[in-house]
Amino acid sequence: MLNFHEQLAAGLDQLRGYAEDRMTSRVRVRRPGPPGAPVPGQLERPTWTTPHPDLPFRLDGTASSDSGSQRVRIGEYVFEGATNIGHVPALTRDLRDDDLIEVYAGEWAGTVWRVVKAVGADQKTARRLPLVEAMRPKEW
Repeated sequence: MLNFHEQLAAGLDQLRGYAEDRMTSRVRVRRPGPPGAPVPGQLERPTWTTPHPDLPFRLDGTASSDSGSQRVRIGEYVFEGATNIGHVPALTRDLRDDDLIEVYAGEWAGTVWRVVKAVGADQKTARRLPLVEAMRPKEW
């Protein structure tokens, strides 16, 4: 007879499979790399590394219990903006705060999102990342 933890582990793989089936978009995860060779008129040329060139992805709106907001203080003013939740496979590693997620296929193709907090958790069906929409870097 399986104990509770063994039952949970046995069902978790199947539930993760269901979650990944719902991730119908494809993304690249990019982050700033070391500066490249200077370009005339610029001090340095930005470079990018791509720790994940092809991941399944699902963008969730702010109705999720995981979503919230991000506060930014500029001087004496505080601005608050809503965050979305990006779902990637549960066992995805090597994600960092401020990574950029480029959606290249799917419903939100052409958009870029910045990871607010690269949080992880045990026993989840997906890795859920708070995101804010970002400008596409001009060097892409």
